Amino acid sequence: MANFTYIAPCFIVADVKPAVAFYTEKLGFELRFIAPDDGPFFAIVGREDISVMLKAVAPEIKPIPNKTRHEWAPWDAYISVSDPASLFEEYSARSVEFRRPLKDDDDGLRGFEVMDADGYVLFFGRPRPTTPTLTKMSPQLLVADIERAIEFYRDQLAFSLEFRYEDFYAGIVKDGHSIHLKTGTPLRSEEDNLAITFSVGGIERLYESMLGQAIDIVQPLRQMPYGREFYIADPDGNRLAFLEEA
Repeated sequence: MANFTYIAPCFIVADVKPAVAFYTEKLGFELRFIAPDDGPFFAIVGREDISVMLKAVAPEIKPIPNKTRHEWAPWDAYISVSDPASLFEEYSARSVEFRRPLKDDDDGLRGFEVMDADGYVLFFGRPRPTTPTLTKMSPQLLVADIERAIEFYRDQLAFSLEFRYEDFYAGIVKDGHSIHLKTGTPLRSEEDNLAITFSVGGIERLYESMLGQAIDIVQPLRQMPYGREFYIADPDGNRLAFLEEA
């Protein structure tokens, strides 16, 4: 039985506060621990299952990234990600400076490099598949008002804004599932047609949470041979089904 869960590198940094700021403001990490309150010298930042420890030991103890020792071994941490392309887009939108942009390298990896505030080089990527694979599917919905559509999915269904291109195109995401919204003439779903079906767990709690909101429930929660389901309609009439399979 496997017993290892994750590994967290510990980087010696010059100053904890700017080190933390880089990871949280640029790389979308969260601050998980910092101490002591009066003059912190140790912190843990993380994102999903990844953690990085940051420690300022003493003024005379300087960071020594691997790249300062030999150019053939520049990485200080390899961070495995399932979709390096989407993460590269996210970091580009955050104005992150890349030490090496997204590309396929000679070692069979696809990814990119970022250098943190203390010079440590992080590689974000994964092995390049030997055969083409589909990594994500994003249905596209036409909406009359993209602001209204974003507000509905964000405020009513708890999606997050993944990206936005001016006033005509946006991506929203929740639990790894994404929808693209495009300004246009909505193609309203017919009574028996669904735009998207979400498979969910805990459907009764989800249904009850929607009852108290300004959401158009077009099919109340019901039991079917294949499971329990309910339908809602977004502001443009797109019908969304939520199904908990039997």
